[in-house]
Amino acid sequence: MPREAARVFRDMLLAVKVLHDNGWLHGDLKPPNIDLIGTRSALEPTPGSGGTLNYIAPERELNPYDHSVDIWGLGCVGYELTYGRHP
Repeated sequence: MPREAARVFRDMLLAVKVLHDNGWLHGDLKPPNIDLIGTRSALEPTPGSGGTLNYIAPERELNPYDHSVDIWGLGCVGYELTYGRHP
């Protein structure tokens, strides 16, 4: 991962940590998107109504979900910053 990309990714990690530490989840992490959703509990799935294809965590479409969906999105963004393409 190029140095500048690593700095951007680190900033994203820190920002998501602040959100999670305060009981918020992002819910749709991807390079061009900032969309905050506040919650302290699991949310019910709503297939086809939220998130972005190729970035959305599988459980967001199938099961109640929590902050872990942001970890999936961060992994996708980290991969994309490292390899220049989506996984």
